[in-house]
Amino acid sequence: MEPDSLSIQELSDLTGIEPRTIRSYVERGVIPGLVSMARGARYPRESGQRLQVFRLLRDASGFPRSSTPTNHHPTSRKEMPLTI
Repeated sequence: MEPDSLSIQELSDLTGIEPRTIRSYVERGVIPGLVSMARGARYPRESGQRLQVFRLLRDASGFPRSSTPTNHHPTSRKEMPLTI
């Protein structure tokens, strides 16, 4: 096990972001990918740091927790999923 790596569940617990959203961010290249694969897949600690920043920005912006586009934002503009 890598000392500076986290499981997807550890990332989720640390950041409050759902594992499926974390996987989506990795697939889109928003956060660093896997350090090791297979059943005990591990992610670099840097991924957790970036996810914490994303959560702080999301919470400060008032966007809903869902990464699904919606028309229900208080400003009534259509939201788009987070991309960098």
